[in-house]
Amino acid sequence: MIHLVGDKDERMSCTGCRWIGAETEITIPGFCPKCQKAGNFNLLHCDMRFTQKELKILWTLFGDVPINDQDEIEEDFLDFTKGTDRFDVWHWFDARTHGVVNALLGLTTF
Repeated sequence: MIHLVGDKDERMSCTGCRWIGAETEITIPGFCPKCQKAGNFNLLHCDMRFTQKELKILWTLFGDVPINDQDEIEEDFLDFTKGTDRFDVWHWFDARTHGVVNALLGLTTF
């Protein structure tokens, strides 16, 4: 069953194929946009375990989050609320895989 949470564009994953994306990408309710199968979706949270591939996908999704002139995110991302300093989110990514932020910025590889 899909979890609809109102106006927020939550980050979701398919329990079948492990697709990760925004809730708005689910165009047919209850069906995964990647594997096209009906299934269960999970809301993504910061305390979940992610593979390096999943972190790269989340990093790409984070790149779509608007940042204001004070380096604060302007919409919720995972468990980070609007107004969180983007560097706090970067530190979260960095803690998941050693040096992931530098790698995702293209400064190193991982």
